[in-house]
Amino acid sequence: MAVTTVDTTVLNSIAAENYFLACDYRIRIGARAMMEILAMPVPDYLTRRKPGRTPALDVATAFAADHPKARTYTVAPRKPSAARPVATPPIGIPDTDADGPGLFASTFPAR
Repeated sequence: MAVTTVDTTVLNSIAAENYFLACDYRIRIGARAMMEILAMPVPDYLTRRKPGRTPALDVATAFAADHPKARTYTVAPRKPSAARPVATPPIGIPDTDADGPGLFASTFPAR
């Protein structure tokens, strides 16, 4: 097999970094795989994240240790205003013949 010399300076450029960070993740996976197969050094922007859990749980635990008071979120009842008046109960419209036809009877007359 022929030996081919490859110039890798373009892979370490800002333009290549912007391209690979904006493209689909499958393209980054392919680029990383080819560089690992060819035993080339992988740029920092193509390296995988460190395996294992993230330190978010440790941060939350440290915050809880520093702030032992439990947070309570109570919402005050809403007060009526001119823009938001108090709701009135719905008015029942009778459907009896003595009181006249109701809304249903006047909307859907019997055939």
